Amino acid sequence: MAKQLEIRDFEDALLIRTEDDHAPAKAVLSALVSALFVGFVLGRFLQASLLIPVAVLVATLAFLAALGARKAELRVTNLEFESRGDVGDGSGSTRTVCRADVRWLEHQDRGVSGLYAVLRHHSVCMLPYVDEQQAMLVIERIVNKFPDFEKQWEGQSPFGKHFTELGLSRPN
Repeated sequence: MAKQLEIRDFEDALLIRTEDDHAPAKAVLSALVSALFVGFVLGRFLQASLLIPVAVLVATLAFLAALGARKAELRVTNLEFESRGDVGDGSGSTRTVCRADVRWLEHQDRGVSGLYAVLRHHSVCMLPYVDEQQAMLVIERIVNKFPDFEKQWEGQSPFGKHFTELGLSRPN
């Protein structure tokens, strides 16, 4: 689940931001694995007096890198979906998908849990670190902002004409 999910509505776009922080246990594990890797790889080439400081340095850097928050944002317009930041593939990047190429949006929990755009032959993560409920909320907000999306997705979704909203963003 995303630590923070923010949805901003602009005149011609929706901007969805998410932030996920690593658990301290993952940071410690990352540091430990990095130190062991350095020990195995460089153990044959460096003396112990050099190997230990190098392993400690690498472990510290790995710990700090893993401890930091990961951020991503999705900008949705009537023509495209554009993701920026850490979009789930390990590289800070920008990913743009044309609206016409998106068959539907759904939550997937493979590799990186998040909101995925299902394309003709594969799917791509457009907004990582969101759980299923948050993904459904984002989909609903997109459909409310751009009603034509729902019409496009109804014909292609495995749910057919039974594509429904959960009503999560509506007050009770």
